[in-house]
Amino acid sequence: MKYTVDNRLDYNISHQDYYSPVQLKLPVDVSYSIDEDDPVRTFMEVIGGLNLNKYFKKTNRGREGYNDTILLKIVLFAFMENIRSLRAIEKACKTDIRFMWLSGGIKPSHMAFQRFISERLIKEIDLIFYEVNSYLIEKENIDTSILYIDGTKIEGNARKFSFVWKKAILNYQKKLFIKISKELIKINTLSDYNFEIKDEYKPSDMVPVYMALLRYCMTNNIEFVYGKGRRKTVYQRHFEKIKEYYDKLEEYENHLIICGERNSYSKTDVDATFMHGKEDYYNKTGIFKPYYNIQIGVSDEYILHMGVFPNPSDSRTWIPFFESYKERYKKLPKCPVADA
Repeated sequence: MKYTVDNRLDYNISHQDYYSPVQLKLPVDVSYSIDEDDPVRTFMEVIGGLNLNKYFKKTNRGREGYNDTILLKIVLFAFMENIRSLRAIEKACKTDIRFMWLSGGIKPSHMAFQRFISERLIKEIDLIFYEVNSYLIEKENIDTSILYIDGTKIEGNARKFSFVWKKAILNYQKKLFIKISKELIKINTLSDYNFEIKDEYKPSDMVPVYMALLRYCMTNNIEFVYGKGRRKTVYQRHFEKIKEYYDKLEEYENHLIICGERNSYSKTDVDATFMHGKEDYYNKTGIFKPYYNIQIGVSDEYILHMGVFPNPSDSRTWIPFFESYKERYKKLPKCPVADA
């Protein structure tokens, strides 16, 4: 007897896709898919030797959430991989097998990471950097007697035309002092006021003048008028001038407080200082940009210390750099090496 197979059935069998990516498969431990020399394995080896519980705030309120140690490991490894966005970290926990291994399969939202960083951490995260270094110094037998120091300038995340110059603010302030003195002389001759004329003024010095003029206007029913064709009284003009000078004094004082010992700062990144970077120096563009001066100390190819400074010259960062080094490691290297 001869058996035949329907052609349509034969077509379906021969063209069936047995290797479809949506085919159901048994779950396998993701750690088998991670290479032995992958950075995440070294990361887990180093972090596993640290006591991370001291970095968390202890609380018994509410239901138990995600494990703090796991969240901190995810955040630290994300920073190590240059992943800074919380939403990107959330996505990595769902799609990157290394983060799946670190998290143990949990998938925290970006808000969970935000609450953890803002509410659960009680110490600066850079302290972990020095604790890791202490672990590596002992494990790798790093020679800390020699420290090689070098620096570079990194441009801040700020607009290059958002500068505030300290010298300009001081000049504006001096001119404002002269204007205030002239205004107070006019106010003293206007009535029985006897406000003190000074060489320098603070915003608090304008408050008595402001209140005296306001009190006089209220007592004498002097109405303040605005708009075209309406003439202001002498008292209203003086009152508005004093208010304007008060606001300017506060503005200049705030600028000087932010500047501190620096000569400039950026409005869109107040920690950045305007200076010449390497590109501007060699190309002779003559344009100042907001930069940070980063100093790094290396021993046996390991970064042991770093500092961020507002000084454009490396010579001014030498002493603060080693003061902070001694504060972290309780000693100084015997042979610090630096360029000219």
